[in-house]
Amino acid sequence: MKLFKRRNKEKNKYDLPKQRLTRQQKKKLKAQQRRAAKRKSRFKGARGFLDEGGYVEYDGYLKVKGTGKYISFYDAKVRYGTNNNEAIGWYNKFLPSATLKDGDVWFALREKGMDKSTENDVLGKRVHSRKATMEGQKQSTDIRENAKKQSEYKDILLTEELSKDDTVIDSDCILAITSNSPEGILKTEKELRQNYKDDGKRGLMLVRRTAQQMDTLKNIFHTTAADVWHNSDVTKVASTRLFLPSSGFADELGRFAGYDVHAYIDESVSLIDFYGIRNAVIITGGTQAQVSIGGREGAVMINNAGSAWAHMIADSNYISGGNRNHHIVLVPFGGYHEPDARIFDMNKETINTLEVFGDKETVERDFNNNMDKITEIVMMLLGDKNQDPVIRSMFQSQYLDWFLHRARGTGMYTDHPTEEPTKAWQALATTNHKNYPRLKDLVDEMNTLENFEARKGELNRQKAEQLKRTLQTSSRRYPQVFGSYTTIPDTLGFEDRNIYYDLSTIPTDDPMVKGAIFLNTLAYATGRAMPGDEIIIHGIDSITINPDVLARYREKLNNMNVGVITTFEKRNNTEMNIETLNSFVEPLASQDMVILGGLTNTMIDQVQSSWGRELSGIVVSDLQARNEGQFYVYRKRDMTNAVIDTHLVLLGGGKIGLAK
Repeated sequence: MKLFKRRNKEKNKYDLPKQRLTRQQKKKLKAQQRRAAKRKSRFKGARGFLDEGGYVEYDGYLKVKGTGKYISFYDAKVRYGTNNNEAIGWYNKFLPSATLKDGDVWFALREKGMDKSTENDVLGKRVHSRKATMEGQKQSTDIRENAKKQSEYKDILLTEELSKDDTVIDSDCILAITSNSPEGILKTEKELRQNYKDDGKRGLMLVRRTAQQMDTLKNIFHTTAADVWHNSDVTKVASTRLFLPSSGFADELGRFAGYDVHAYIDESVSLIDFYGIRNAVIITGGTQAQVSIGGREGAVMINNAGSAWAHMIADSNYISGGNRNHHIVLVPFGGYHEPDARIFDMNKETINTLEVFGDKETVERDFNNNMDKITEIVMMLLGDKNQDPVIRSMFQSQYLDWFLHRARGTGMYTDHPTEEPTKAWQALATTNHKNYPRLKDLVDEMNTLENFEARKGELNRQKAEQLKRTLQTSSRRYPQVFGSYTTIPDTLGFEDRNIYYDLSTIPTDDPMVKGAIFLNTLAYATGRAMPGDEIIIHGIDSITINPDVLARYREKLNNMNVGVITTFEKRNNTEMNIETLNSFVEPLASQDMVILGGLTNTMIDQVQSSWGRELSGIVVSDLQARNEGQFYVYRKRDMTNAVIDTHLVLLGGGKIGLAK
């Protein structure tokens, strides 16, 4: 057999030789032919492009052989005069606004150019005749009838004006209803009509195409069923009837999040499915959001809107996936928390900075990481952004010597953890937290350090003294943070699915002190998280911290398959933003979801740089306007995006009226 034939009989070097079938291939082909003949003998109905099994036609519907479903076609006609002066895409209003319980509906709007002879007949004779008739009619005593005739007369004059340089379009609209039974089709039709009544949608008449069901299916892509009077108009008017989709979210299992700002449908609801969003960045630019709890009632505008969005994402993952969410709360959010929550007020609770939370198998790595964390915290407590390497070296040397030889009397670690594992394991935290030394226990060590450094000169003595005073002052000012033993429980119950470490209550406005406390909390939460969990950081731009230190924890979280959701709440923060924190937050291009609020030009540049792409002009305009409650939402997996006039409905408990 040849794969192709030439039109003439002349041989060509590109002609392929005839291919012979093997015995096995012939046997397989005959078996296929027998199966096809058997199916054909049993088949009743006509084949269609939607189902291999074909269809059986009844007067009012088709039965789909393969799926067992039923489908019915209707003419969808708009009663004259009920929808005049509509904007482009006005047919969208006929899409149901609520989910139909007994079936699904589909609309097919079909348009084609009218042939020239019919167009001449319509415009040259019939429209002119109708105009002349109406001009000679007397007014009725029925004011409604007079208003309708006036509207029709205006339409004829408009058609007359537009037809000078426009063509006529012949169109119709077909409605298809599918359900599991003929009764379901009738119920769905009734539901749809009730939906129109409830929403005040007027004028759509549904006429079942009785005895034309199979013919409608066959020709749904080929012809229009309209007569030249019912659905015919010049192209400029006909084009307004197109179904123009919303630009936003309409997920089947989505949660209500507000309304799509740029949808062609008025009050187009945004339904967003957040399940599977493991990593996200939310930048609010100081923009407020409308939020309510449990339902749409009682909504208020709130600050720190990123926390509300973060909770929407966290909700879906913990409910659908069953994993834990670890919330590190840096900005106030009215005491709100999710259901199944365990809440730790970090102004009343303590995570001992010195405790090494780790395992025997990784004790050396865990100890070294903890020492790096302690050193960074102490340097941050000093309040100097340009850290002094001499002071850093002083502290690390003294701390290590103390922990090896004098902590808890005889030391708690060894220079040789591999050869002396039992001694090394003493550094690991146990349930007896009061046996572990605290940061304030280092104050006496700093006296020894000061005396030692004084031998090297006055400058060294001053630096050692500064280190001692910092530890002393921090332990006094924040005793629950630096002066106490660990109070957080060692175990969590099965129902504790949302763990809150609330740092917003700690009485300090110093972003570096708050950053030091955050680092200690992040290290603890990272150690406690399990694969599949998520860590949610509310308001990371309210602290000051070295991003390089945080990057180590992000690497560990990624290796553990722990998601990270980060919110930025401030506007024009030059120190802590998506650009400076890139090594921890990671680029926007790698996020499962990005949410943006009112941004300045500088912030937009930072966003576009991190994303590696430009935002559209419409989105930039919306974000620069800083319209309260409006946020741009982008989901990576399907590239769905929209600017949403936000109304977030949270599931948990707490006060909403919240942030100041």
